[in-house]
Amino acid sequence: MAQIIILSTCDAWKSYASFRLYGTWATTKASCRRLYKTIIDGIKDGTFAYEDKSMSCEEQILAFKEDEKRECATTFLRDLQDKLIYGHLELSELT
Repeated sequence: MAQIIILSTCDAWKSYASFRLYGTWATTKASCRRLYKTIIDGIKDGTFAYEDKSMSCEEQILAFKEDEKRECATTFLRDLQDKLIYGHLELSELT
């Protein structure tokens, strides 16, 4: 079974009705790097916010990159779900 990561845009309350598919990625190291780049691009264009939407775009990206370096991939993805504003991550298995 393969696992994929699903990224959706949503409102700040992460209500299910607001989810819109943004993209899917495999769980490989290279795919996770592409996912992180996509999230950073989304922070830059205002699609997503990270940790605190009152911080500047540069501060959000810096906090994102620091968290990415400090934690292992599994822990980072779990924490990312809590810190990502206007975005939702889901890990799914393909059978």
